[in-house]
Amino acid sequence: KLIFAESKARTFGDNRARLMGTLKSKSDLYDSWEGHAEDLEKTNREITEIELSRVSADAKMLGEMLDEVAAPTNSSVQESQSRLRFEAQIPRILSTAVKLAGRSMSIEEDALLTKALSVSRRKLGKDSVQTAKISLLLADCYSDQRRFDQMRPLLLSAVEVYRNKSDVYPAEYARALAKLGQFDVDR
Repeated sequence: KLIFAESKARTFGDNRARLMGTLKSKSDLYDSWEGHAEDLEKTNREITEIELSRVSADAKMLGEMLDEVAAPTNSSVQESQSRLRFEAQIPRILSTAVKLAGRSMSIEEDALLTKALSVSRRKLGKDSVQTAKISLLLADCYSDQRRFDQMRPLLLSAVEVYRNKSDVYPAEYARALAKLGQFDVDR
């Protein structure tokens, strides 16, 4: 049954969602059976490849959206719509950046966050909490890339934003301040 389900799932055009479900079921089954380590490894490798391609495609699509949002507009209505569109996508941008970081795709993460930070500063302002969130993630990305000289300005700007809004975001302020403090101790 599982082999039939897998062969059928490979033909659907649902971004391989059914295939992922089938492969995860197959992986669980192989995990519970002894003597199927090779099959389990092969299945898990295929799941990982699908997840990687999904994250890459999502990052590419978000990059294209950021290019569209960053393009100059001719009216205040268009500008307002592009700002709202950008704001609506921020959670997805942050989530995708974390997924890229988790898969050691720091070049793609850097490109996405750099673009997002630029757009955020223009659309929302440098004092925006959203801009601070993006800055902190980009600082983490730079840390992974060992680009320490570019980290401190990002950490400082995030700390400043959260300091000004510490009554509303005390935990975020403490985290940003701790990151900056740890960076200064390490440097």
